[in-house]
Amino acid sequence: MEPPTAEELRQRLQEKLQAEHVEVQDSPQLCRGSFRVFVVSGIFRGLKTLQRHR
Repeated sequence: MEPPTAEELRQRLQEKLQAEHVEVQDSPQLCRGSFRVFVVSGIFRGLKTLQRHR
């Protein structure tokens, strides 16, 4: 099974997290299927930092 592309991952995160903003960057220097992700979503409001990162 192939890992998702950056665009596929961005779309999934946008839908699942009802995100206002999603950035997905492929990290080819690590390994295939590694991404850096930045998400802004109301779903994270009120959560502590550790809870937001899980």
